[in-house]
Amino acid sequence: MGADAPGPSGVLIKSGHAGATIDPEIRALRKTRFQVVVRDTMKRYDAAMAIAEAVSDALDISLETRVPDGILVKHCRPLTEPIPFPASDGNNIELVVNFTMTYVVY
Repeated sequence: MGADAPGPSGVLIKSGHAGATIDPEIRALRKTRFQVVVRDTMKRYDAAMAIAEAVSDALDISLETRVPDGILVKHCRPLTEPIPFPASDGNNIELVVNFTMTYVVY
């Protein structure tokens, strides 16, 4: 996140630069990876960790789930525990969690 991002804390979802891969056999099936970045500008490591863990729990999807705009999430899972970033320009606490997701576009 930019050093001037507003608010005491924030969550940023970053998509992978490679984009989602398309299954050659099942054209509607996609696989992707993304990152969730959590920032706490109050420099509270415990608060940032709690938010990162809550986001990980909320995005841990093991049952098929329909979401708006014609997407069926087959699974979404965190690949890592929250990983601390080195100190940012604003000396804020930042953590990242890497995720994998498989979904169908219908």
